[in-house]
Amino acid sequence: MDSFDQTDIDLLFKSIVILPQDSSKNVDATKAGKKPKEYETQSIENKVEEPEVKPSNPVKTIAIITNSELKENYLTQGSSFLKILEALEISSAKNKLITDVHLDDLINYTCIWCVGLDPEIESKILKINHPNILLSPNILDLKTKEEKIAMYGPLKAFVTQNYSLFTSK
Repeated sequence: MDSFDQTDIDLLFKSIVILPQDSSKNVDATKAGKKPKEYETQSIENKVEEPEVKPSNPVKTIAIITNSELKENYLTQGSSFLKILEALEISSAKNKLITDVHLDDLINYTCIWCVGLDPEIESKILKINHPNILLSPNILDLKTKEEKIAMYGPLKAFVTQNYSLFTSK
């Protein structure tokens, strides 16, 4: 069937559009009630816009941020920091302890735990509005049972919420 009459087109289709590549066939567009010249005069351009490629920073799992003095004390055999990690069953998290971090880089971490930082540094870190962050006091300075419970309760909830991040390698 090289050509259709108006009756065939009405039975088969509600409407028909003749594209420029179809005009070479023996289809009578005037019988179909369409004007293919409009389509023939328009140029069809295939513009493919590629999205702008932005260099993405790799997402890092967790950062435990402290200062260099505390890091040495926290990693000392038998320290209360290591005991807390063992009690929470996240001993491998000691490898996530860092001291040198740029504020712009913090947003790349999924989870941030700040331990024993100066209030000035803590306020700068809070300004990045990270959605998953915990600020804790210096664990070695906690003397009373109430201080330890006040620090441990939120830490345990935070670790429970992010357990897979704390135990990932």
